[in-house]
Amino acid sequence: MTGNVLAVIRVYPEGDESNLEEIKQQASKVLPPGHRIGKVDEEEMAFGLKCLVLYVIMPEQTEGGTEPIEKALAGIKGVGRVETDMVTRY
Repeated sequence: MTGNVLAVIRVYPEGDESNLEEIKQQASKVLPPGHRIGKVDEEEMAFGLKCLVLYVIMPEQTEGGTEPIEKALAGIKGVGRVETDMVTRY
């Protein structure tokens, strides 16, 4: 029996013109099958910029780990950078 994994992923906008609401909406659409977003937070960065913190629930036995998630999220218009902060069993 396999379980789930929780990946905490930060999505940084290209700049202050990036629409975080649009990025949030697109994020759940681009995730690989079997992956879902459990929670989304906005976090202050600097100079009024914010990044998104996505809590992605994914199958434990996922080939490639978080790399497919990072690539999918990086392809969203307005996203500048994607980083995985933490991965843990869920």
